[in-house]
Amino acid sequence: MDRSNEIIYDFSNLTANEVEIETTVETKITTGKQSKSIDQLPFFDASDYSNGALYDESNYCWSQTFTEIEIHIRLPEHVTSKNLKVNITYTSIEIYATLNGERITILRGQLSEKCKAPDTMWTITGGNKLNISIDKTKEIWWKKLLQHEKGEIDANQIDCSRPLEELSAETQAQINQIQFDEHQKLKGQPTSEQIKQEELLRKAWDAEGSPFKGPFDPKIVQFQN
Repeated sequence: MDRSNEIIYDFSNLTANEVEIETTVETKITTGKQSKSIDQLPFFDASDYSNGALYDESNYCWSQTFTEIEIHIRLPEHVTSKNLKVNITYTSIEIYATLNGERITILRGQLSEKCKAPDTMWTITGGNKLNISIDKTKEIWWKKLLQHEKGEIDANQIDCSRPLEELSAETQAQINQIQFDEHQKLKGQPTSEQIKQEELLRKAWDAEGSPFKGPFDPKIVQFQN
């Protein structure tokens, strides 16, 4: 491929800012509550680099959950979805645009871990912000996005909490049951286990050989926990 007209934005020498490190406005991380003009406001939100990193020149950042990676990139002027190309494989990423016949490389490198490339999705918001979502092949915390990046995120600063929807169906059901039981207790109503016991007792009440007689009255039965 002829790349004689290629313009490359080289981010390989950038150093990652760890998630919890406070920096000045120049690094696009807001540290204070003082009023700022639109030009002074950070391009990226803090959620854009949660459990990930924001880079000194603020051209891109990334965040992660236990199962997913989100990449956010500030696009050069005049780059749109029509002239933008996003190529992501299981192990690499290459993003470039073609402007006036020239190929402009925006981001390129080997991923630090493998991803599920076919599931990748991307959108452009605000006119110049590229958002890429990729799924991890393994549920592990990535220490960096690209192999050539200098520095790694501090594992001690990672928020290891997981959204409910990321948990298994069994775990979600257990959490929902606990929440239901607590709500029932506050109202003075039977818990899920007590409801289950009452349903079993109701079935056995009038069964043949049952020791119970008369109208159903669960209060006369003592259950042992």
